[in-house]
Amino acid sequence: MSKRRMRERERRLLGYLLDVNSNLPSRVMSSLKDGLDDSLVQEFGSGLTLSFSRGRGESSRLPVELVAVDEGVPVLIYAIAVLEGEKWRLDEFVVDRLDGEDLSDYAVELANLMIVENGVMKDGADLRGVYVVG
Repeated sequence: MSKRRMRERERRLLGYLLDVNSNLPSRVMSSLKDGLDDSLVQEFGSGLTLSFSRGRGESSRLPVELVAVDEGVPVLIYAIAVLEGEKWRLDEFVVDRLDGEDLSDYAVELANLMIVENGVMKDGADLRGVYVVG
């Protein structure tokens, strides 16, 4: 698999995902954002999974996720971080159409996203008609 730079809409969506996770400690947020502009990613799997090819260590999914809709099907958007030494770094950014089919298009309009934290809708578009929270 070849490596590439993130596309602008991927960078924008990831930036928004990190912004809504701003309740994490500032040192964690800073290390997650550090170097993202220069990062190379690999794309794999159905939907969109971008791997930052980080080292393996303790990993954790960020607590706030986004939900979008693609052709009436819910799309879960989340990130996984890995602990490298004493710093948390992004390991994967995932845009997952929950029926397993390829994405026809994924969220570009941030206003069309639902913000979910620990299974509870927190803000954004109300997509509970297609995605069950809780």
